[in-house]
Amino acid sequence: MNRLFLVCPTDFLESKINEVNYNSNNYFYTSLGNSLNTDFKTLLHIKEILNKHSIDEVHFVLSPSNKIILDALKGQRFSRIRNMGNFYKKINQLKAHKICKTQDGTEYLSISFYLNKKVKEVQQFLNISSSTPIKVTGLIYDSKRAEFENIYPVLYGLEYFQLN
Repeated sequence: MNRLFLVCPTDFLESKINEVNYNSNNYFYTSLGNSLNTDFKTLLHIKEILNKHSIDEVHFVLSPSNKIILDALKGQRFSRIRNMGNFYKKINQLKAHKICKTQDGTEYLSISFYLNKKVKEVQQFLNISSSTPIKVTGLIYDSKRAEFENIYPVLYGLEYFQLN
């Protein structure tokens, strides 16, 4: 089995992923805080990688202590890094809608919500453009237990509501 892992280079998770997934060929695509731009050009590039290496699964992976995510939720010292403006803008929108909180212990929920949106964007593109189904998931690395956990797959974000 061939898998593509979308990781943040500040988490240093590649070796942990290789330890757990030793029966597969693992490929890595990095972006700070998994701020992957999901525009058409980037998604086509990812699709080319999937086709070239016969990849069956795509996994977004972050740790709750990810420096970029925590900075976006709290301090925003890295917001001036080139090409990170859109990422910080999205996080600020989530914070404004009270979706992402900054109190201790809520990073897991915030990261789950953020990764869930990324998973849906990529899955939607791949469903439309691929003849074979490709599994797309989100994982969070728990360093205390040294294991990967699934993100909360069903988080309710109120994007549209109508009361009859």
